[in-house]
Amino acid sequence: MSINISFKNFINRYYSVIIIAAFIIVSCDKFEQVHNKTISKLPTPSDTLFVNNIHFLADSTRILNPLTAINVNDRYLVVNDYIDHNFLKVFSIPDFDLSYSWGRQGRGPGEFMAIPTDLGTTENNLFLFDPLSQTLKFFSVSDSSLKYIDESDLNFDGQVTPLNRIHRISNELYFADYGGDNAISSADENFEHIALQPENTKPIFTFGNYPESDLDGFEKYAKFIKTNWGKPDGTLFVTAYISADNRIKIYNARGILKHDVIITNPNSESNEVVDDYLYRTVKWASDKHIYFLGLYGSQEMIYNPKFDSTYNTSLEIWDWEGNPISVYSFDKPIINFTVSEHLGKIYGYTLHSDDKVFEYSLPEIY
Repeated sequence: MSINISFKNFINRYYSVIIIAAFIIVSCDKFEQVHNKTISKLPTPSDTLFVNNIHFLADSTRILNPLTAINVNDRYLVVNDYIDHNFLKVFSIPDFDLSYSWGRQGRGPGEFMAIPTDLGTTENNLFLFDPLSQTLKFFSVSDSSLKYIDESDLNFDGQVTPLNRIHRISNELYFADYGGDNAISSADENFEHIALQPENTKPIFTFGNYPESDLDGFEKYAKFIKTNWGKPDGTLFVTAYISADNRIKIYNARGILKHDVIITNPNSESNEVVDDYLYRTVKWASDKHIYFLGLYGSQEMIYNPKFDSTYNTSLEIWDWEGNPISVYSFDKPIINFTVSEHLGKIYGYTLHSDDKVFEYSLPEIY
């Protein structure tokens, strides 16, 4: 009997220690320190980046209505074009010695019910998201085509609108926009992001808080549109508001806010900001750096179909602690780009040259 009592006491003490330890871990996780930071002014552009190579595109691979561009394994540049068929333009890098268009709508394996709205990379392959079927489709990229590998559902119970701005954190974890009309209930519509697991309709968690405003529903979501990217090692996640707030947030993979950075003066020329003023978008990230496209202008000016020789965009390079490292001016109004640190290249395009990809040398900041 004494042996049984002693063993029972041991078990009770053991589980007490486990419970206390778990409580400490959860408490520490919940109250991790947030590093709030205000930057009055970004660094002055240290130099202008000039095109060192122009890649001319064939008619079949012209970039007509681009959504995004991405570097795949430092071997391919893939551009997602918002057109019905052949919506992916694939180019070999760095030489552009091959190119092709790919992608069709349909219901077969590897086909899409709607033009994919999001794409990204896994360890070795490419994923695309079909917003109608709500599936992640995985492909390998070769010199001649994309090869279908597999697919997984990505959605959640109570979802009423398609997922937007999906980013892969790991094989088992993806982040997407949330809040506004995307929220399951009014009680949690102020959360900005949702964490999801493929083939699991139960949300893992929601995180991030919209800035204070009198807006709700879709108006709030539309006002605070942002872009995002994940650190390749899966530990951090960065977001940047495009227009409503000159602000950058960095979270860990559990959705805990680590760095909240507010820039009070977007540029050195003027403090006046109009309603449709655009700040920056996230375009690429490595384990060391985050690469932003600095827009700094009104939508009317940026998206004007008439070429404006006085307007150019910029490259911002930040670290994962929320510190701006360098700012460079592009010599052209680059509207989208992707980066290959391995090749030391930036590949971008403008709205005014659908038959060209502009190649820049990546500044040496390492």
